[in-house]
Amino acid sequence: MRRLSPPALLAFVLGILITGGASKSFAAGGSCPTGSNYLNLTSPQTGGGMGSVTLTSLGVTSCYYISAAGSDANAGTDESHPWLHAPGMPACSGTCAATTPAAGNGFILRGGDTWHRNTSSPQLGGDWAWQQSGSSGSPIYIGVDLTWFSGSAFSRPIFNEDNPITTAEPSSCPYPDDGATLLSFSGRSNVIVDAFEFVGACWSGSAGGMTVNAGSFTIAERLYFHGWSVASSARDDNHDLISNSNSNSPNSQNRKLFLVIDGSDSTFGTACTSASCVGSFGGSGGATGWAIGDCWDVEYSVVRHASQGMECGDASIIHDNLLEYLFEPGFGGRHGNVFEVTSSGYGNLCQNLIAYNNVTRNTNEGVNWWPQCPNYYIFNNVWENSGHYPPDPNGLMLSPPGASGSGVVKAYIFNNTFQANQAQAGPANSSTPSWASGSSVTLGNNHIMDFTSMGAFFGCSSGDSCGMTDDGGEVFQSTSAANTQGYTLSNNYAPTSSGDATVNAGKSSTSYCSSVPDAAGAAACSAGTSGGVLEQSGWGGKIATYPAIPVVQRSGSWDAGAYEFGSSSSAPAPPTGLAVQIQ
Repeated sequence: MRRLSPPALLAFVLGILITGGASKSFAAGGSCPTGSNYLNLTSPQTGGGMGSVTLTSLGVTSCYYISAAGSDANAGTDESHPWLHAPGMPACSGTCAATTPAAGNGFILRGGDTWHRNTSSPQLGGDWAWQQSGSSGSPIYIGVDLTWFSGSAFSRPIFNEDNPITTAEPSSCPYPDDGATLLSFSGRSNVIVDAFEFVGACWSGSAGGMTVNAGSFTIAERLYFHGWSVASSARDDNHDLISNSNSNSPNSQNRKLFLVIDGSDSTFGTACTSASCVGSFGGSGGATGWAIGDCWDVEYSVVRHASQGMECGDASIIHDNLLEYLFEPGFGGRHGNVFEVTSSGYGNLCQNLIAYNNVTRNTNEGVNWWPQCPNYYIFNNVWENSGHYPPDPNGLMLSPPGASGSGVVKAYIFNNTFQANQAQAGPANSSTPSWASGSSVTLGNNHIMDFTSMGAFFGCSSGDSCGMTDDGGEVFQSTSAANTQGYTLSNNYAPTSSGDATVNAGKSSTSYCSSVPDAAGAAACSAGTSGGVLEQSGWGGKIATYPAIPVVQRSGSWDAGAYEFGSSSSAPAPPTGLAVQIQ
């Protein structure tokens, strides 16, 4: 046998890789879309949620293309020769199956196309389990090109679980999704998943599972979840729309940006759609489905018409979100949550909770906000119109992490607006620790309705050592008095006149801003609330756009409450070509 020289040996090996039909290929894909239509991960709000940077700037340098009109035998390296499936889809075959995704690859699905889990075509072939990870500087991108779509305008690619969309309670599910995970990144990291629509889930038994399993160091952005059903035969509705199979492990480092989770077209989604009826759904029958089960970082997102908003094992950064029409689940004898961190049994998962610019309104859950963390920075938020024994005694409850015993809490609660909601040190019980000696809570510049003093507003229950300090700048009013000045639910209790009670009533909280252990949070602290995000019609469904109101910088005298009255000279231009969704 003739011995091959090193160059000949290399050529021989390359020949096997190129010509071997069963060999996996790591060949580079084709060129990526060049438009600046992707989220800047340093300042994702730039562009209002519509994107402002290129894929290349994110470290994605070669792309493959997938279309409902494609073939897995195609090269897949341009929009004229797309695959029918993406790697990891069980039905992927041919060149698609022979290609191994690598860091820096993008996988572009044509807008307006639908892939089915159970019926019709093209089919996924089952649940989609992604098998590869990117790296911190070269993520894998799975998403869209806003200029490549079927139909007359861009709409998201759709993943349909093929159950009928209904706001009624069906007797059964044609294709039950109990325990299933439609798209899984379990064990994977550094993947961006962008601009998909998920619809048609249905649970008829014990529910469980999740629609998207985020893995770790995953960025889920601009996704739209809706149209799920819960059959009358179901024993639970505890299926997360997006979560993480390791969500009870610390520091998933996942980010969720500009998501829309809206069950208004789901079971019970039309039971209550106005502020006047939220008091009628304290038991059940107002909503179904669990929205988010992994809260490490949730930004610029909308969660509406679900029975659990965010129930997570960890949390770090929660800002610029809209949470509304969230009602008690009708299963399991459990209470519902707008936002709860449940670290019981999992140790100290949350370290610093930085929460700002969130709007929580029109809810009736057993628990509104109840995180478990040692350090809190809570500012520029609005809580309003809770139907849970208003003013809701569980509006904002703060606990240390752990399952029992006690822990030290340091909390800063300033420049928030509270209407029909109360705050307290979380009650100690067998599964929740008490505030230990040395704990402290500092409050300042809050607009508080329906209470006349800080001692009445902030409760410190037996067993808790609160160390409460009122730093001043508070405004106490009844809701009716606030209404006469123009603070109303329709404007989220913002001031409308320079003579209103909160205007110039606060004191400078710049020292608190500088202590926020997050650069973006510290910068946001120096301005009034953005009002979170708006849900609008777009991309064939619903999108979240930023900001809901122009951001006004604080200078000189600070206002009390979440808002700074005045005008903005640098408000970003609103997106164009969108229709406002009236609530």
